[in-house]
Amino acid sequence: MENGVPIKEDELWTNLSFTKGYDKGSSAWAQRVKGSLGIISDEDALVILGALRRQQDAGTTYPVDQEAYQRLITHVVRRADKDVTVTVPTATIEVPIAAESPSETRESIRVQAILAEIGARMGLKIWLPKNDRTAILTEWKNDHDALLDRSPAQLRRRHAQDRGAHRRVVAERPIHSEGF
Repeated sequence: MENGVPIKEDELWTNLSFTKGYDKGSSAWAQRVKGSLGIISDEDALVILGALRRQQDAGTTYPVDQEAYQRLITHVVRRADKDVTVTVPTATIEVPIAAESPSETRESIRVQAILAEIGARMGLKIWLPKNDRTAILTEWKNDHDALLDRSPAQLRRRHAQDRGAHRRVVAERPIHSEGF
C-alpha cells in the first residue's frame, strides 16, 4: 500500500478530469468513478499510467495512516439482535467447496452455499430461497443451526404486526444468500 500513488497527489488531482475543480477534502469526485468497470477517458488513463510509471522508477513511499486504513476496512453489519463489526480480510481466505455431483450443480447454488457458510461462520442467521433451499443444503454441509425458516421480510412483517401497525418499522437490510 505504501507504494501506491494517492489520488490526492497534485500530479493526479490537478490533471484528472474527474477530480479537477474539487476540493481535496471532498469525496464528491468519487461518484463519477465509483462502481465496477467504469470507463475513464484516454487522457485520464495517460495521466494515471504516467504516475504509475514514475512511481515504479522513483519508488516514492507514501506513509499509511493505519488507524484510518482500519476504519476503511471495518464495517458494521446490523443484525436483528445486535450490531456486528466485520473486517474485510487483507488476505484471501479459501472456503472449501463441496465436490460437484455428476448432475453438475448450478454455479449460483454453489455461490449461495459459500455465502451461507461465510454468514454462518460470522454468526449470522441465514435465509435460503425456498426454490433453491434443498440444492443449497446439499452443497452446504455445515452449520444448519444458522438457518431461518422465514425470509427476513416475513420476519419484519410479523414483528411489525406484533408491535402494532401504528408504529413505523425501520427495516434493516438483511444479509442472506439471495440477490446476486
